[in-house]
Amino acid sequence: MSSIYSKDLYNEFEELRQKLLRVKGSMTGEEYSKLSEKIEELSGEIIELGDNMITKIMTEQDAKKICSWKYLNEYSVYNMGSWDDVVKQNWAITNEIKRQEQFRSVYEKDELIGYFRFRLIDDVINIGLGMKPELCGHGKGKEFLAFILNTKELKDKKIELEVREFNQRAIKSYEQV
Repeated sequence: MSSIYSKDLYNEFEELRQKLLRVKGSMTGEEYSKLSEKIEELSGEIIELGDNMITKIMTEQDAKKICSWKYLNEYSVYNMGSWDDVVKQNWAITNEIKRQEQFRSVYEKDELIGYFRFRLIDDVINIGLGMKPELCGHGKGKEFLAFILNTKELKDKKIELEVREFNQRAIKSYEQV
């Protein structure tokens, strides 16, 4: 893993989780509660740890950043609008419960590089995803998608990917994976 912060966070989570399992019976209720809260806080951070990327439950801060991303030319159809506008329109990305259940942020070296949303529709997991505009068209899509498809939430599941017909660079990446 190339992200020191992410590796440290994951190691801290694992260390605390193992400690809790070892000493659960010998702790006071207050000590147990504090340690449990810390573990819960950390576990909400990291969902999947890969070689170069991690996924996290999408936070409101991440959602706001993603809404500010601006794609150019024909890709501008993917622009979401301002945070205030998407909140008024009640988009799923603005709903905290839906963000926790359906949205994941993808980080590389502590930088938000993309996201994905997954929903179960008729026994198939429907996936929509997006990469930071500056990274699009530079050959990173294949690695990005491969990482997403290998997360524990999606691996070995029947999936369908959402993509617009004109988006040949995304389709090409999808076909390579």
